[in-house]
Amino acid sequence: MNVGRGLTAHDARGRIVPGAAESWTTSADGLTWTFALREDGRCADGAPVTAEDFVFSFRRLLDPRTAASLAYFLYAIDGAEES
Repeated sequence: MNVGRGLTAHDARGRIVPGAAESWTTSADGLTWTFALREDGRCADGAPVTAEDFVFSFRRLLDPRTAASLAYFLYAIDGAEES
């Protein structure tokens, strides 16, 4: 399954804007982020995008067997670097 779009994106001025998520909230301590996915979001095969799709993608990116060169992008997530 190919999601193909990040939860957020950057606009022409470099600002963070909605991507696959239409909105998000952050806890007061900044440790918990909750994303609301777009209802019209679709994967490459036409299936609706789900939170599980992003969990799968993040875990795959962090799996040492994948040897993903960009895994460090997720190291800000608690425990990700130790994966």
